[in-house]
Amino acid sequence: MAIYSFRASIVKRAEGRSSVAAAAYRAGEALVDERTGVTHDYSRKHGVFHAEIRAPEQAPDWAFDREALWNAVEVCETRKNSQLAREFTLALPHELSDEERRGLVTQFVDEECVSKGMVADIAIHLPDRDGDQRNHHAHILLALREITPEGFTRKAREWNDRSGLDHWREAWAEKINLALERAGRPERVDHRTLDAQGEDREPTIHEGKDATAMKREGEMPDVCQENESKRLRNDEREQAEIAAAKETQSERNVRLLKKPAPNRMKRLRSAITELRKQDAGNTDLNLIRAQTAEIQRRLYRYQARTKYLGELDEVVKGGFESVYRDGESARQRYKALSQEDGFNPNKAARRVKNAPEQFGRMKGWSLGFLYRSRARREALATLPILMEKAAKAEYVRAKLTREADQIEKDRAQADQLKSLKATLKEKGCSDRLPVLRRIQKRARGLTDKEWASLKPAEKHTIGEARRMMKSAPCRDHADQLLAASKVKERVRARLITKGQNRER
Repeated sequence: MAIYSFRASIVKRAEGRSSVAAAAYRAGEALVDERTGVTHDYSRKHGVFHAEIRAPEQAPDWAFDREALWNAVEVCETRKNSQLAREFTLALPHELSDEERRGLVTQFVDEECVSKGMVADIAIHLPDRDGDQRNHHAHILLALREITPEGFTRKAREWNDRSGLDHWREAWAEKINLALERAGRPERVDHRTLDAQGEDREPTIHEGKDATAMKREGEMPDVCQENESKRLRNDEREQAEIAAAKETQSERNVRLLKKPAPNRMKRLRSAITELRKQDAGNTDLNLIRAQTAEIQRRLYRYQARTKYLGELDEVVKGGFESVYRDGESARQRYKALSQEDGFNPNKAARRVKNAPEQFGRMKGWSLGFLYRSRARREALATLPILMEKAAKAEYVRAKLTREADQIEKDRAQADQLKSLKATLKEKGCSDRLPVLRRIQKRARGLTDKEWASLKPAEKHTIGEARRMMKSAPCRDHADQLLAASKVKERVRARLITKGQNRER
């Protein structure tokens, strides 16, 4: 079956990336980055089926030269944290031929990007020889500035709007379906989330090339294990739904014959009203929920920063060790120089490499014929980036140190709130999860017209229900509570019926 995948990202200089390097890798060419002097040579890369540049009619001739184009982008972006380019990574239907896939990509780029004034660098890649032979995909690098006959001008901020990304995702799905229809194929794709499509399945995570390569070698990375668990749970849920549907089919048919099913929007609004009444009667419980959510957000941010700090430390340590013989001493020396007045990253790099008695020379520096070598240029270009990451790591470490005491207090308060919440539930305060689950189920597959008819507060409630039900344990717990409430309602109905019969 055809797979839909549309991933958008930004090439950022703050992450140590270069638009010239990105274009060279995707097109499989050797390009010189004039800003750093580094030659990015990927001319031996296999699997590039087609590469071309598409630009508006008013674009100058040099815009169709890949090296000149992306060096011009690097010159326009002068900040150390500049955003250099936007990238789309698109999965192409393996059901189409190579030429049909190329026509599909160029049509999408011309209609959705070039027509708005963007310059697009397209690279269509074939599947790896040892990988999944259905993995046809395309990389599209887009300049972030408008272009005129004189060159790049202002940065078009309107291209960064979230609604624009949603439009691109929808347009790409439409283009794929039209191409499949023209080819006489029955497969179709959908850009919407599973919840919006009315599917009660857990979405899997994109595994990426590294995890896929490890999987082929017999290893099972965490992301692959998680995806496998989700597939098993999806299969089990599907089998359970089929079995339940078979058991209740006759009962459902009788119920449908007795009275028509109520309007879906009416049922959805009744569930939302039920949640609001429940919240109005559970003021104390709602306050505890709000405090707990705020504490959980702080704990999540702290954990994310801790993980980010570990990644930064690993990158900085590995970077200095790859350039110097004694990387740790060089890093400390460079850090001290960065704190002096008038700090210049390139000047600091030269001062560090001229102190071999402390931590050893820079690798390859002692040989005279390497004075103007590629290794020296790469080292001088790498050092300022490494130092920026080292400074960012120190900033994050200091922030974590300041927050450590508050985090301990938050953990203790979270335990107290948990016990208090359990006490309130014992006193009769009802849980919101069953009602949220009901709202999430009834909001599946809403049409655009039905969604537009909802009030902003109702849309907010539906969004809250969808966010809560993204977690599989949360959904399972809500289903258990719903099943228990249905059993209680049946028992109550039987007791009422028996009482009425006795009265008669």
